[in-house]
Amino acid sequence: MTENRTVQGLTSFFTLVALNLIHVVACLPVITIGAASAALLETMDAVRQNPDTDMLRTYGHALKTDTLRGSIVFWAIALPAALAAFAVRFWWSTGGAPGAIAAVIAALLALYLAASAVHGLLLVATRDTTASRTIHNALLLPAVVPARSLFLVLVPITEVALAIALPPSLIIILTVGLAVGALLQSAIAAPLYARLS
Repeated sequence: MTENRTVQGLTSFFTLVALNLIHVVACLPVITIGAASAALLETMDAVRQNPDTDMLRTYGHALKTDTLRGSIVFWAIALPAALAAFAVRFWWSTGGAPGAIAAVIAALLALYLAASAVHGLLLVATRDTTASRTIHNALLLPAVVPARSLFLVLVPITEVALAIALPPSLIIILTVGLAVGALLQSAIAAPLYARLS
């Protein structure tokens, strides 16, 4: 009995590692980051609901069905977020009080749009609506649930900060961390999205 659980645990772990590596490869053509991330979130949401989910099959199916919508939703929100992040750097470099105020405003906008991007990917993963409706809802959700949205955006920020501060942690992030982060985001968003139904 114990050996069977050990084998199941090892199988799940190696499947999780394979899922992470497949996700990283799917993100290599930068244009597919949104679709691949939405598929990972959909897979981990399925795992949250049923731990016996076939992760690789679910990811493949989700990647196929949500490629266009995931890409449109992600890039429609992520590009303005990236521009706002660039504006932070620009305004901060100008110096003085007006530059600092503009940098703070741009930082808040970038954070809001980053939270909207995460909501957008989660909505692609959990809801079957049009891309325009998903973008609309994703842009509204951070204003409706700011604390939960902050927690959602802190997951990828923490992963990036860990990778920068401790470069060896990048191995852990790439092998299991992305899926664990997606599972955490799914768990944070689940109560909110259950009310949307």
